[in-house]
Amino acid sequence: MPLLISTTFLIATYLFMPVYLQSSTPRDKADAVILMVGYDNEMRRSAAKSLVKQGYARYLLIPANGKILLYDREKQRFQPIKAATPLKRKWVHQWQMGEFKCPENTQIELMMGMEMMDRLGLKSAIVVSSPYHMRRIRMILDHINRDSGKRFLLAPAGDSHGFDPKWVFDKDKIEWIFLEYAKIIWFQAYRSLDLCSSSG
Repeated sequence: MPLLISTTFLIATYLFMPVYLQSSTPRDKADAVILMVGYDNEMRRSAAKSLVKQGYARYLLIPANGKILLYDREKQRFQPIKAATPLKRKWVHQWQMGEFKCPENTQIELMMGMEMMDRLGLKSAIVVSSPYHMRRIRMILDHINRDSGKRFLLAPAGDSHGFDPKWVFDKDKIEWIFLEYAKIIWFQAYRSLDLCSSSG
């Protein structure tokens, strides 16, 4: 009987692994949408642009390449802001020169996004990424946003169905889910050592 209970518990835990990784907040308006880049970037980009076009925010920030876009509702198109160029140059240079002393790209992107918000005087943002990426994003934001007074909302791109046992038959999802759990463990480790800082 104990063996059966233990086996059932382990199977249930395994099947529900993707559910824990998913995290979102109620939909609400904000100053900007922050797009986190990734392998499914087209899906993420489409979701981020859709939020702005629907009126949830005015700005689209893409920290990974330093882009700041403002949506012109009259012309119905995104227009780059001139201030994006020097910011991009600064961040890319710091990243390439190793001046961001952080072993995790997701945290670097979020730190860049927060600096973009500071330059624009923005106080709130909707973060868009893949569903399985959102739990770690929430953890990182809880860590780096403790004293900034900024408000962040989470909006997973694509479909998020909660419990879906079919993932155990999808090789790509298995790899992605286990890699995400490894990254969460790594985040907890480097956070305790306070490894993330910027010298620039």
